[in-house]
This record gives sequence, C-alpha cells and structure tokens, in this order.
Amino acid sequence: MKNQITLQQYAEKIGATNAEKIEGPNGDFIQFLDAKGAKVNSIPCGKKSQGNALEEYKVLELEDGAFVATVNNYKVAGRMSFAPQKETVK
Repeated sequence: MKNQITLQQYAEKIGATNAEKIEGPNGDFIQFLDAKGAKVNSIPCGKKSQGNALEEYKVLELEDGAFVATVNNYKVAGRMSFAPQKETVK
C-alpha cells in the first residue's frame, strides 16, 4: 500500500464531481462522474468490503499505481530494510 485517501480526495485527483456505487454479480465498484454525468473512472471495491454504504469507503493507492475502494483501515504496522549483499570473491 502506498497511500490511503478519502473518496473526495480521489474524486478531486481525477476531476470527478460525483460518485455512485454499483453492485453486481462480479462484485461492487465505485464509478466516478463529472459534472455532466459522464464517467471519469471506476475502481473496484475490495472483496471483504462488498455491500457497504458508499460513505464508508476509503481509497487505497497501491504500489503499482492501481486504486481500490475499501471500508477497512490500513496502516503500516512494521518496516524492514535490507542492506545490499556484497559479492563474495572465489
């Protein structure tokens, strides 16, 4: 996870003025619309975040640049650094 932001922050980032939650047989997603009602973008809702009210969602920005909507709170619980390995001479 790279970052966790609100739905409003995500909407502002992509230039959307409205959002609607779409429920379907293959999972829920949130669709973002501009002021004229045209679709700007959509993001999936996480598997364990299906069936919740739109107001409960936050947006996770993942390391690969993808976004996913979730009702869960995520935070970095630990971090580990690794020093580069020295090559051994034989």
